[in-house]
Amino acid sequence: MSHIILKIVYYVTDHGLGHATRTVAIIRELKKRCVDVVIRSNDPFHFFKKSLPDVKIIYGSTDFIPVMQKNNSMRFADVKTKKKLLKWIANLPLTLTIESQLLKKIQPDLIITDTAFMPILAAKQNQIKCFLISNFVWNEALNLPQYLKSYLYSSYDQSDLILKLPFGTDMDFKNKHDVGLVARYPTISKTQIRKMLGIKKQEKLVLISLSGILKTSIKFPENIHVLDISDYSVIKNSKIDVFVDGQNLVNAADLVICKCGFGFITECLTSGTKFCYVVDQKHKEANGIHRELLKYELNNRINLKTLPVNFYSYSSLNFTIKKLPFSNKKIIDLIMLFYEKVI
Repeated sequence: MSHIILKIVYYVTDHGLGHATRTVAIIRELKKRCVDVVIRSNDPFHFFKKSLPDVKIIYGSTDFIPVMQKNNSMRFADVKTKKKLLKWIANLPLTLTIESQLLKKIQPDLIITDTAFMPILAAKQNQIKCFLISNFVWNEALNLPQYLKSYLYSSYDQSDLILKLPFGTDMDFKNKHDVGLVARYPTISKTQIRKMLGIKKQEKLVLISLSGILKTSIKFPENIHVLDISDYSVIKNSKIDVFVDGQNLVNAADLVICKCGFGFITECLTSGTKFCYVVDQKHKEANGIHRELLKYELNNRINLKTLPVNFYSYSSLNFTIKKLPFSNKKIIDLIMLFYEKVI
């Protein structure tokens, strides 16, 4: 029988599937080290349940979720987001009381939080060490008045360790440590996936994920097999594992067309899959990702409005390709090393 060496409660913000996919990658690595992990998340699409069936999930809100503009799902609605954050902060005393009761039952050795700041406060209240893993923090990603930015900064700054993933905002903290790419390893070969999807040898597979922003239909060339997973309900309702472990789809694709988000970008980079992306200039996290991609000479940004017209030229795959290494194991080594130092 494996000996459990550490018990962790892993909090995950519900803002986008990119946070969930990288959490899955990290937890899969933790499980290899005989670490007992409990996930705290709303998991609205049962993503964790499907990806990590042997991991306990305690459902509940872990973070306030910014409000997106009705006419632009890539941009935050500043006024509504501020109101929602203020309401979340006002309710924190009750939230922290509930979390404290939960933590006393679980008695974890360590708390890890992806982006959410509430778990850091809960950890400090219960004298539990807490590590933050993220590519951005809300005080840098949102347009907020200074007093709210200061509140968020001071909350994050109480983390015992901050692991900054690439492709995001600066995360300007003294206890920050830069780490490499974390993404899910492919679990099925490229050939197997293409066979499962019924893709012929002469066909190119183009994977599209443009949730809520592609309004115009596209006429696809006959030699292009397009798999559009923009609608999250496709993932939610699918019984086929290939839709849950989306890194396998990315690995099998000849081209990925996506929003400039952490999940798809990192899985394209770790698999060496060609990709192009749409980015909104006012989205700070997305622009942080865009700026870092430019450093790698990956100027693969496309114009959403002209996508239907230019799809054929995009699908000809004339984009720069780059393959970067996984850092999953190194991140777990760092977590273990720092945990031993701070206890």
